[in-house]
Amino acid sequence: MNPSAVRTNDSPLGTVLVDGSGRTLYLFTADGKNTNSMDCDAACLKLWPPMEGKPKAGGGVDAGLIGTTDDAGRAQVTYAGHPLYY
Repeated sequence: MNPSAVRTNDSPLGTVLVDGSGRTLYLFTADGKNTNSMDCDAACLKLWPPMEGKPKAGGGVDAGLIGTTDDAGRAQVTYAGHPLYY
């Protein structure tokens, strides 16, 4: 499985986003859509590392909702415009 893929997976909480390795992905709705408004300092990033790279849509995900935003010169993966974190 491609680790840069974003796909869906069933969980006890319902359908969630995961990467190609099955690790759960999170988004914070307070992060503005398609902006660099992420308000996460170094301590925050240790707890919530960003998903980086060139994403691909996997099973259950609309490819039109997958993108990237610039995070200090690195491509951070987004879903529906919101940055994704582990």
